[in-house]
Amino acid sequence: MSDSDSSEPSLRQLDGESAGELRAVLAALEGGAIAVDREAAARLVELLGHASKEVRRRAAGALATAAANDAVDVELVRAALRDPCSMRRFGAAFALARAGRTEAAITEAAVEALGDDDGDVRWAAAGIVCSAAASDAALKSRLYELSSCDKVERRKMALYCLRDLGETDPARFLPALGDHDPNVRMAALAGIGRAGNAAEHVIDALIALARADGVAGVRRAAVGVLGMVGLHSVRARQALEKFCDDPDANAARAARAALARYESTRG
Repeated sequence: MSDSDSSEPSLRQLDGESAGELRAVLAALEGGAIAVDREAAARLVELLGHASKEVRRRAAGALATAAANDAVDVELVRAALRDPCSMRRFGAAFALARAGRTEAAITEAAVEALGDDDGDVRWAAAGIVCSAAASDAALKSRLYELSSCDKVERRKMALYCLRDLGETDPARFLPALGDHDPNVRMAALAGIGRAGNAAEHVIDALIALARADGVAGVRRAAVGVLGMVGLHSVRARQALEKFCDDPDANAARAARAALARYESTRG
């Protein structure tokens, strides 16, 4: 790698031990202030597996900038999609997607990352998956399957992806209201709320969850969603009236706010 004025970030700092210098040169690379040679690109790919989350993110950003400007051998980055390190696989997928690439291997790495332990990684992966699924019916069908898979985080993120894709069929979300994990139940509620379907069986499911769920946050969310989708249902309004006296102040507040919205629409 070439040397440069020590007061300015340079490629040689990619091999240094100073965290500050490494962040500085990665920021310069991401911003396009420094050109990437093949040796630097290989080092950036290596840094996709770095212990520091910030370093991984900036390395991916630097590769994305270089790939978007055709300043890096894309095959070098694509090879990382097959790396044994899951962080490096997703980092490569993120970089390539951000550079405008859309091949199947990128989507596959993103689908895998929907189950990652890191929430930021999961949401970044969801963005890639949703972008691809918007025009790929097979991938959307795969999300239906993933919403009931054996990994909690992947189930949850599949439901959020379906929500963000505009899924309107409540049948895609209702089964997850019975999931053992409260975060999955919350994701299902988010999907039902966005879908806005007020069929009686949806109202029944929301009322049942709002009455009986063992997690206060889920009960509150169920009351809130009932107030979003069910105000034209007599049964939903009757249930909301009862929830106005709920011992959980937040659930009661959500019920009162929903009924106030209903009254305001009646003129």
